[in-house]
Amino acid sequence: MLSPDGLLDVVSGGGLEYLNLYNLKSPTGLDGLDRVGYARSLRFLNLRMCRYLTDDSVTAIASGCPLIEEWSLAVCHGVRLPGWSAIGLLCNKLRILHVNRCRNICDQGLQALGDGCVCLQVLHIHGCGKITNNGLASFSIARPNVKQRVDEVMCIGPSIEDLFRLQ
Repeated sequence: MLSPDGLLDVVSGGGLEYLNLYNLKSPTGLDGLDRVGYARSLRFLNLRMCRYLTDDSVTAIASGCPLIEEWSLAVCHGVRLPGWSAIGLLCNKLRILHVNRCRNICDQGLQALGDGCVCLQVLHIHGCGKITNNGLASFSIARPNVKQRVDEVMCIGPSIEDLFRLQ
């Protein structure tokens, strides 16, 4: 298990671009993932199945990681409207978002993502019981260029081409 202070040690150097915290367990039942917001160069973040993630941490990450391009929040049940709104407002470079099976994303949260996230190209979305057909239709009308995918992706990250690009 990774303690909040250990997580801060990992991200505080500033050069981290990819972080996979898939299914991270919390020994105390508390979140502590707000520290990811110190990873200013972060581009890919996998928080899939981090069930203790809160809106406060999502907001800290969204405001502290301006370069984030792909973010998996699949099965993160603690994210609610304030978290989705923060992502929509602050994640201006986000291209791919995974929200599969998030219990607390609703039509308003989806609208917040659609109103913001100007670079969004792909939204992995299925099994979100609080999103109505009307909510999905409204999103599709407002953002026709965003591909909605129902597949569930376990691992995310840069493409192989990006790994070998010259800097």
